[in-house]
Amino acid sequence: AHWPASSLRTLIALILVVGMMGRGWIRNFEWKNNETLYWAAHRADPEGVVAMLLHGHTLVWAERFDEGIAVLQRAAEIDPGYTDVQRELGHTYLVVGLYEDALRHLQIANFQAPNHRVTLEGLEIASRRVAEASSLQLDELRAAVDQNSHDMEAQLALIRKLREMNLVTETMERLQQGDGRFDQSAAWQQEYGVTLV
Repeated sequence: AHWPASSLRTLIALILVVGMMGRGWIRNFEWKNNETLYWAAHRADPEGVVAMLLHGHTLVWAERFDEGIAVLQRAAEIDPGYTDVQRELGHTYLVVGLYEDALRHLQIANFQAPNHRVTLEGLEIASRRVAEASSLQLDELRAAVDQNSHDMEAQLALIRKLREMNLVTETMERLQQGDGRFDQSAAWQQEYGVTLV
């Protein structure tokens, strides 16, 4: 039996229309909100970085931070050069209070796309918070040394923190002050060497 050409075209068109209607119905079911839509896109393309970025972003906005960070970190692993992922991770870490992680990702984003306004704003906040935390930690370490100047471990912790914060002059002064007490210690000499380098 041979079908007439017009009937065959009609049948093909009908199949296409039904297929498109079915796909539209599925997409409408998936698109209850952006979260379900981006989750469906991520499920359809699990290694797709754009889908991961959008899915991670909606999870963060829903305050599901751990899940959002996990998705965004995976996207950054797949494509470390995708600036929007680095920026999103940086801002997410700012929100949850992990300022050193925020600073790292925002610095990467700024390196990849310099002087982006949103990145620079995040960098300013992250830098200030990291400096504040370091300053508080430095004050605590100084107080511990002031309470017991013969505690070599407290002295070494302070020296390492000073060096980490690039306070080289104070680092050298502290090392020189401890020379008479700790200069026989290999750990003390090691810190001396690292600081001089």
